[in-house]
Amino acid sequence: MRKNLAILLSFALLGSGCSAQSAEPVRSDMSGYQYLEDEEHVFTDWTVEDFLQALDDQETFTVYFGFSSCPWCNEAVPILNEAARESGVSWVYYIDTRADSSWTSNMDITDYDLLVERVGAYFPYDDDGYRHLYTPFVFFVKDGEVVATHEGTLEGQDASEERLTEEEQQELLQIYLDDFALLQ
Repeated sequence: MRKNLAILLSFALLGSGCSAQSAEPVRSDMSGYQYLEDEEHVFTDWTVEDFLQALDDQETFTVYFGFSSCPWCNEAVPILNEAARESGVSWVYYIDTRADSSWTSNMDITDYDLLVERVGAYFPYDDDGYRHLYTPFVFFVKDGEVVATHEGTLEGQDASEERLTEEEQQELLQIYLDDFALLQ
C-alpha cells in the first residue's frame, strides 16, 4: 500500500506542473535603461528560440527587441512598461540584441536567420537589401499570430538628439495601449 501511495504521489507531482517552465519568470536586468525607474517592471528575458516556439505553440504574448545603449529603446521601455501595466499584462518578453558583448548589430543575435525566415516580413530592408531588425521593435502576438508591431518610437523622432516631449510620450503610450488591446 505504501509503495502504491508513493507511485501515486509521484504521478501527482509530475502532473501538477512541477517543472522549470512553470516557475514564475525572473525580471530582466534593466538597470542599463536610464529612464526606467520601475524596479518591479514587466520585462523577462527570452531568446529567439523561445519566441519562435511560442509562435508554434499559438501563445498570446508581447516581445520587445532592444538594448540598453539604444537611445530609442531608452525612450520606449518605460512607456511600454507603463502600457503593459495599464493593460493588465504581467510580462513582456525581452530579447536583448546586445546580450553578447561581441554583437555590434541586431543582426548578430543568435538565430537571426530563423527570426527573419519566420517574421522577417515585418522588418524593413536596410541599404544593402537585407531584412533588418531595427530597435526598439515590439511584436504583439495573439494565439500565435502577429496582430501588431511597433518599430522605433514615433516617426521622425531622433532620440539620439532629443527626448520625447510629454505629448509625444502620451502618443507612444496610446499606440502601445491600442496594441495591447488587440491581445484581449
